[in-house]
Amino acid sequence: MNANPFDGTYAQNTKNRPTVRRWGSTACATPYLFTEMYSYTPGGLATKKWLIASNGSSQSFQLETSQTYDNEGKALTVKFPDSFTATGSTYNYTYDELARPVKLVEDYTVSGQIYHRTWVDTMRIAQTTSGL
Repeated sequence: MNANPFDGTYAQNTKNRPTVRRWGSTACATPYLFTEMYSYTPGGLATKKWLIASNGSSQSFQLETSQTYDNEGKALTVKFPDSFTATGSTYNYTYDELARPVKLVEDYTVSGQIYHRTWVDTMRIAQTTSGL
C-alpha cells in the first residue's frame, strides 16, 4: 500500500519506510512549507527523493534526485537535482569483480553542451591487472 497522502503515484515499495515529511508553514515570518517525498526499491534502498518548497503563493521550487542500483545493492547511478540554471550532474559508478569502486563518470550539461568527467582509481586497477 502506498502511504503518501500528497502524491499517491510517487512513492513505491514503502512498507514500513518513510514516504513523506512536511515541515514549516506559510503562515509564519519566513513563510515556506517544505515537503519531502521518498521512493524505494523492494529491498529498501532509496530510489528517489523529491523536495518541494512553497511560500503559499505562486513562488515554489522543486528538487528531485534519483539513484539506481545493481542486484547487489551497489549504486550504479546518482542523479543530482536540476537547478534553475543548470541540469544536475549524473554520476555513474563502475566496480571491479570484488565489488570495489574503480571508476566514476560525471555527466553534466552547461549551456546545452554535455560534458563527461572521469575519475579512475589507477592504483586499484594496477593491482587488479597484476593479479594482486
